Amino acid sequence: MITLKADGDHIATLKALMSENIGVRGLKTAPDGFTFGVRQKDFAKAVAILGRICYNYQIIGNDERDFFKKLLLRLPLVVTSVVCAIAVFLSGLFVWRVNIDGANESLSLMIKKVVSEYGVYAGNAKTRVDEAGALRALYSLPDVAAVSFYYSGNTFNIDVLTGENSGVPLTGEERIYSGYDCVITRVDAEKGTALVGAGDVVRAGEALITGETFSTADGSLLFTGEARGKVYGNVTFTYICYASENTFLRTGRSESYTALGLFGHTSSLGESPYERYETVTERHKLLFGAEVITRTYYELESLTADDETEKFISEQAEKLYELYGETFAARASVGADGRTVVYFTAEICVGEA
Repeated sequence: MITLKADGDHIATLKALMSENIGVRGLKTAPDGFTFGVRQKDFAKAVAILGRICYNYQIIGNDERDFFKKLLLRLPLVVTSVVCAIAVFLSGLFVWRVNIDGANESLSLMIKKVVSEYGVYAGNAKTRVDEAGALRALYSLPDVAAVSFYYSGNTFNIDVLTGENSGVPLTGEERIYSGYDCVITRVDAEKGTALVGAGDVVRAGEALITGETFSTADGSLLFTGEARGKVYGNVTFTYICYASENTFLRTGRSESYTALGLFGHTSSLGESPYERYETVTERHKLLFGAEVITRTYYELESLTADDETEKFISEQAEKLYELYGETFAARASVGADGRTVVYFTAEICVGEA
């Protein structure tokens, strides 16, 4: 669009232009004249009309020239955006954060140290992470009963069940031991002698199947061999849900904005589209004082105590299913101190060899 300034009667000018099907945009009047815009293709006809009715006029703006001027001025921003996009793409190939859920502070530090030896640390490429090796190493820790890995973006998540809440099936050379406090439901003894039966209550560490074979006549030991088989039982995990009246949880919706910072200067990171939200800002250092800054806004929702308990039960049940491959039945009760105790029960393998 080309902007013109002219003297005289703007109404007469407007009528003359419209009679020739010339679109007029942004008409503004002032004591020293009036300004208006016409499209590039109508410029010659508009000038001819102004010349015919003897108006003094001048060209005061050309949007096409201004567009290229603005484009040149914004070239550094365009280059920055391209660099930023490349940096974001490349950053997706790396682990930038390790998150551990289910372990206390001392155990979390131990887990981070162990998995770092298998490539699980901030800044390492995802392709260089040895998940199988890290899993084997974690299962060798005495306080780890079960563990699983998963990625959420650039975060490597480690979900841990400790010995406080469960156990792992234990085996010996001549005996199979229970890894859990449980009620026995069935015993499949392939070799050896079963020491428990359905309905028996056993504690973690008790023998389930022995490799010793006894005489059915007098009960004397005939021979000792390998114990082999599987024992199943109903296992219950107990968790505490600390529900409160003023609880805000993430809804699952989020918006992320990424910008490139250079020597302390950063372009806009956007504003939250949500009324209630929390923010997480991550900074990844690049070369020559540059950094990629990502700010994520997470929408929050207010939950009542009942809503919070239901959400807790649903999330914990999903984690247990991922770890054990069984659907756990949940039962909740409120104690005298106001805390909600949730019991998850399912039949799982408690000992095998």
